[in-house]
Amino acid sequence: MKMIDLARTLGLCVAPLLFAGHAAFAATITGTIKYEGTVPSLPNIKTSSDPVCSLHHKDGVPNQML
Repeated sequence: MKMIDLARTLGLCVAPLLFAGHAAFAATITGTIKYEGTVPSLPNIKTSSDPVCSLHHKDGVPNQML
């Protein structure tokens, strides 16, 4: 009986949050990222494990991770 009461209480607390409009929680984040120093030269990502991908990108795909 206690588990049913707990589930009912959680449902009453969480349900309004799930059905609340997303506009109530909307926000905008802006900013600038500055990288100081020399940007490292990253090797291309190999595509040889996927035959279809390697047909389109013979030299690999540029690596954009930092």
